[in-house]
Amino acid sequence: MNEKTRKKEEEMTEKESILIVDDDESTLKTMALIFDKKGYETETAVTGREAIERARERFFNLVFLDIKLSDMEGVELLAPFKEMHPDMVVIIITGYASLETAVRALNEGAAAYITKPLNMDEVLVTVREGLEKQRLVRENRTLYQEAQRELVERKRAEEELKKSEKRYRSLVEDINDGYFIIQNGKFVYVNKAFANLLGYTKKIILRREFSRFLPQKYLEGLSKDDLKREQDREHEFEISSKDGGDLVLEIRSRVVDYDGRSAIAGICKDITERKRTEMALREKVRELERWYELTVDREVKMTRLKKRIQELESKLKLMREIQSH
Repeated sequence: MNEKTRKKEEEMTEKESILIVDDDESTLKTMALIFDKKGYETETAVTGREAIERARERFFNLVFLDIKLSDMEGVELLAPFKEMHPDMVVIIITGYASLETAVRALNEGAAAYITKPLNMDEVLVTVREGLEKQRLVRENRTLYQEAQRELVERKRAEEELKKSEKRYRSLVEDINDGYFIIQNGKFVYVNKAFANLLGYTKKIILRREFSRFLPQKYLEGLSKDDLKREQDREHEFEISSKDGGDLVLEIRSRVVDYDGRSAIAGICKDITERKRTEMALREKVRELERWYELTVDREVKMTRLKKRIQELESKLKLMREIQSH
């Protein structure tokens, strides 16, 4: 269970509290007894000063406030109550159902007013309506505050992302190797090194299909399985630069997320000179192999010739010995 859910459940299981302020002991006892039976947490006060002290000590969801108290006018408590607890629901109790009294109470911040003698069914309906409105106001405020926090966090994250992208692009722009991103068959980003490699401006490259600069088999060489696994793939391709020269590129690429969609990012370097050196070395090796074959062949022939000469000399010697006898 996350913290937000836990707090909400605690609020739901917490009893709603009611403070009854009236200098009539009989009214206090009757209302307190009824609200206790309905499951509300109830406290009472007989004077305005006592009511203020109670409100300073804790928050009450709802206050029943008699308009005539022994030490002050009940309406005088509306301002300090609202200052201490803006969400507090205050209902005025009056024995004088005058329009002037009602208007003043409502203007001072009361949620409603009821008249004596009290009809407890109407009182309970007024309580439920007042507390329901309070719940909605507090929930809406909480949702608004959460939305504001999320908005601030999202803006902060977006700003950090922009800063990060800016730093990343700055690093990518300064590397010696070419870097590019292809999405939907077109270049959506290239760095200066890649543009210089091809001999075109970045503006021209970004306008055209990637196949204008890289061979179609480059993308064909990336299988769907490789794309799913997001593995690095290495390729070598021969291309023609703007000045007509032939280049050999070594490209290492993989699938990345770019602006929320899949794309192919690649790092490439010019290995033309390396390839030429490798070809030259291979040709030198072939020459050495041919020379070796020729040398070995001559040695074999010389050995056979010496052996033949030795055979002839032996025959000649034998013939001389026969003739001498």
